Amino acid sequence: VLVLQVTTYTEEEFVLILPPDHPLSMKREVGKEKLYNLNFVSLNQNSTSQKFQTQTLKDNGINPKLLHVQMEFNSIEAIKSAVQHGLGAAFVSQSAIQKEVQLGLLHSSSIEGILLRRKLQVVTNSKRYFSRAAQCFTQEILTAADWYGIQQQSGKSNRQRGL
Repeated sequence: VLVLQVTTYTEEEFVLILPPDHPLSMKREVGKEKLYNLNFVSLNQNSTSQKFQTQTLKDNGINPKLLHVQMEFNSIEAIKSAVQHGLGAAFVSQSAIQKEVQLGLLHSSSIEGILLRRKLQVVTNSKRYFSRAAQCFTQEILTAADWYGIQQQSGKSNRQRGL
């Protein structure tokens, strides 16, 4: 009997990224219809992140086949660089672009009426050997996720109070 334990350790939100000088970079939210007028760069179609994005867009009434994908890359860093250089827009995890947004190298926007969010989970099998290294790794992820969640909540509280 297979006994899997699934533990969600965080959720990550994907956002639309644009070069800071793009006309849509002035908007916090971009309408769905505007996506069809953009050129895109993306991860290759075999990427789990790309599969998630494609399915989520479909689920929200956006036809990914009608998006103008100009190039596909194998890494988020390559996508960020391509967007910075004006080669297209992209959907990436918000956590992957925090530094670039703070430095003004990229702009991020959400899509009107759509939340691109996925859960990240640790899956373990209680019937299989779980090495000490795997135990430490799992504990580290879960501890970091707890800490990050506390920091996020603290940051929201501080922003709400104007601190």
